[in-house]
Amino acid sequence: MRKSAKSPDSRLLKLTPRVWIYPILLLSALLFAQALKMSVSYMVFLFVLLLPLTIILQLLCARHFINVAVRCDSETAEKGQPLTMTAIFSNACILPFAFVEAELLVSDERGARTVPRRYTLALAPCTGCEINQTVRFAFRGEYLVGIRCLYVYDCFRTIRIRVDAESYASLFVLPRRITFAPRPIAAESELNTQTVIRAIGSDNTELSDIRTYESGDSLKRIHWKLSSKGEELLVKEYSRNNGNHVYVFSDLETHYAKISDDTEPDLLPPLTPLPEYADVIDELNADLTVEHCLAAVQRELWAANEVTLSWFARRPMGDDYEEMPVQLRMVSPSDLNMAWRRFAVAPLTAHDKQASALSSLASDTTGSSLIFVTACLDASAVAEYTRIAGAFSHLGAHAVELIYCADTTLYTHDDAADAKIARYIAQLSGAGITVYGCNADTFSSVHP
Repeated sequence: MRKSAKSPDSRLLKLTPRVWIYPILLLSALLFAQALKMSVSYMVFLFVLLLPLTIILQLLCARHFINVAVRCDSETAEKGQPLTMTAIFSNACILPFAFVEAELLVSDERGARTVPRRYTLALAPCTGCEINQTVRFAFRGEYLVGIRCLYVYDCFRTIRIRVDAESYASLFVLPRRITFAPRPIAAESELNTQTVIRAIGSDNTELSDIRTYESGDSLKRIHWKLSSKGEELLVKEYSRNNGNHVYVFSDLETHYAKISDDTEPDLLPPLTPLPEYADVIDELNADLTVEHCLAAVQRELWAANEVTLSWFARRPMGDDYEEMPVQLRMVSPSDLNMAWRRFAVAPLTAHDKQASALSSLASDTTGSSLIFVTACLDASAVAEYTRIAGAFSHLGAHAVELIYCADTTLYTHDDAADAKIARYIAQLSGAGITVYGCNADTFSSVHP
């Protein structure tokens, strides 16, 4: 949940810099009364004398009679997709409020987080108004947008009262949908009978479901007869599980946020982010990791493999939260669609050595494949992946792969850093790990 950390002014009532107007007004009314010495002049003086009390009563009415609400076009959007947030204000009082400032939480210029911005409005008696604001977020996750509070002023703008609104809408910003080239699937005639008999689930020729066509589906699976009767393409889905189990582990660790003056040079990530990305590099890397994890899961499901996706999530614990591992088991592309939103907004976590912690949850590794996805490599991570590969090879794991999805356009060009990354990849390959490099929507095996 991403929300601006800056808190509003906590004072309920506040005198503004224009408060000097009242003493001058009171002194003028006193001189006016003394000069005329008439009942009307005394009434004017009495009115000015009691004006602060009247103003406070009017402002207190604002706390009880001004109502707010927030509405958005949609509760979900892809990264960079603009959405319109509508802030609704209504005044149920017979008194007007001519000077109102609404503090809204909206996206910042980069779309990295929400920031407070103030908008001025006026509320006539028993009426309302709306403010439409376009929000756009460049990072996946869950965001709170809406109305944080209102500041209502008197007609002279000398006193201000705060009205806590706390009316928000949750926006789920989803990652890009990228795809990898599918793994080759052996023809059904080439499968030996014993393997088919022991396969998990239905026989390969058994139709298990009909669903809407999705990008990347084979044209051979389209159910042309049913599709011709409707307005959208339908796809035949078979329970083609060949018994292979693939574990996909997501690295959502805050690698760069942990860097301090005490960090050993050998443990620093070799790549240095550009200045404009330095404060959000962990978020950018997490987005890349999530997108490539989902693409890897989709590829394995298309290859008729059973997939378990693992990552660290946060569970609220009172005023704090606890980081805990999450596992999702999927056997068909439709399972990924149901799990998409849950994993798509997985948060960054500070948990160390996530690969070791998550891989330890793998219960059945004999004949299984392990896929680790990360956007950050350093010496400690390479040592960790090497150790895991050695341990699981003794447990009968079929293959260990690493998808390295760093976007080099986010970092400064450094030949020494590139050479260090090349050495890391060589070490991983020497340990029996197949390394795939992903950059600018390309996916290919890396050969040291």
